[in-house]
Formats: sequence, structure tokens, C-alpha cells
Amino acid sequence: MYAQSQGPLSIAGTAISSGASDQTDFQIKLQLKDAVIIKLQEELDKSRKRAQAVVSAVNETNKLGFEIPKNHEELYRKLVEKLQSTEKELEDTKNRLEALVTAIALNPSQSQYKYGRYDEQEIAHKIITKLQMLSEENEELSKLLSYGKAKEKDIEIGLLRSQNLELRDKLAKFESKGESPSTKLITSK
Repeated sequence: MYAQSQGPLSIAGTAISSGASDQTDFQIKLQLKDAVIIKLQEELDKSRKRAQAVVSAVNETNKLGFEIPKNHEELYRKLVEKLQSTEKELEDTKNRLEALVTAIALNPSQSQYKYGRYDEQEIAHKIITKLQMLSEENEELSKLLSYGKAKEKDIEIGLLRSQNLELRDKLAKFESKGESPSTKLITSK
């Protein structure tokens, strides 16, 4: 009996001991899997952070007006558009600068230009007014010049008339003496 009682106990003991070793094996496997899961979660978090960083960098570049083109033609088209808008902006800036330089050249003593304060519309109005005044002055000068040329022609015509009269008088004197001017010229040669 004793042997029989030991039999089931020993079987149960080995079953218990094998159950305990299985349980420890399961616990070790469970701890190992937990460690793997924790590592994978850490890597997943790192990957998510990297992806968020990439997405935020892409969003920032898109906010700045930069995006990655899908092909070369699209890139070329966008670059051409950017170049045209930049050239237009440059031309506008050149015109403004030229207006300011002209305004300063017209009246360099004004203090509003010395300290960088200016009103573009006021300057443009001054420039237009000055141009109108200069145009009117040019018209007056051209009228005076044409009047002067006309007077010059009148004076020249008057001088020619007086020379013509003198020559006629001389001719008349020669004819009254009985000599013709053509014979005098022939005999003097």
C-alpha cells in the first residue's frame, strides 16, 4: 500500500514538479515576450516620433511654399512662374527706387528724405508736377526758338534785300555812265 500510495504521489509529485517547471518556463517565456513587446513598443514610439518629425518638416516646407514636385515638367513650370513673379517684383522695386532717387534729386534739402521717411504717392505727385512744368517750359522754348528762327530768316531776307538794292544802285550807276558791267568785267581781265 505504501508503495502504491507512493506511486500516485510520486507521479503527482513529478507532475507537480513538472507543472512547476512548466510554469517557470511559461513565466520565463512570458517575461521574454513582455520584454520583446516593450522593446517593440519603444521602437514603434521612436518610429512614430520620426514620422511626426518628417511630417512636421514637410508641413513647414509646404508653409514656406516649397513642395516636392512629381516630375521635371512640373518643377520647370513652377520655377518659371517663380522667376516671372520675382522679375515683376524686381521691376516694381526698381521703379520705386528710381522715383525716390528722382525725388531726392529734385529737392535734396528736404528732411523727410534724409531720415528715410517718404510717401510714394506724394513723391509721384511731385514728380508728375515737375514733369508737367518742364514740358510747358520746353514748349515755350520751342516756340521762342521757332520765333527766333523766323526772325533770323526775316533778318537774313532783309540783309539780302538791302544788298540787292545796293547792287541795283551800282548797276544803275554803271548804266548811267554808259558802261555795262559785263564789259567792265571783260576789260578788267
